[in-house]
Amino acid sequence: MRPVVPEEVGDLLKSRPVMIFNRTLLGPAYIESIVSSSPALVTSQGGKALPLEVWDMIIDFSNRCPENHRYSLVRPKLLKTSAGGDELACYRYKRWWSPFGNTYSLKGIEMLRFYLAHPDEPNESDHPTLDSIRRSSFYHPYPSSFYSPFAIPSISPFDYFDFLLCLDFFDYYVSSCAIPTALLASKTKFLHVELTVPDVIKNLEDGNCECCHGKHVLGFA
Repeated sequence: MRPVVPEEVGDLLKSRPVMIFNRTLLGPAYIESIVSSSPALVTSQGGKALPLEVWDMIIDFSNRCPENHRYSLVRPKLLKTSAGGDELACYRYKRWWSPFGNTYSLKGIEMLRFYLAHPDEPNESDHPTLDSIRRSSFYHPYPSSFYSPFAIPSISPFDYFDFLLCLDFFDYYVSSCAIPTALLASKTKFLHVELTVPDVIKNLEDGNCECCHGKHVLGFA
């Protein structure tokens, strides 16, 4: 995976990839953006300000122990403009839910790899074996028309009752968040794209996929 840069926000809204959002580092990125642009704005009530070197130490310290940080998988939704600047509104997915996060079998890992590359439900004519692989990989039932765990539900020509189930499923497991696009220029990198399955296991599953029975753990550098 790699950090998102401000210049690619437009492309992200077109491709809408699955990204990892480090919620712990959003605050430090905000502080860094203020300190780097206008350090005089960060003062105590008595008007005292910390030297930039001290702020650098504080921000550097906040980047430590990434295994204790809070992560979420997100997908771009739209760009919101406000008086405070542009914000990238995203769908945020719960950490532990099915069918997403099923890394308890090799088939589940293959499905996660597939949907990271194809977050919206692909055309079955292009993938004739998709349905059989999909049904054998997910352990828990879910609406039959809501196949991709990252797909965004919309009104389409399928059964209305199935559509209601799909919306209930989506509302329960997905929430929203907004990321100020100006913070993407920060040295504190909190949003990453081009994910792989090991990236997800490392950041959202504590480094253990449970497929190898504890023989291999993906740790933090």
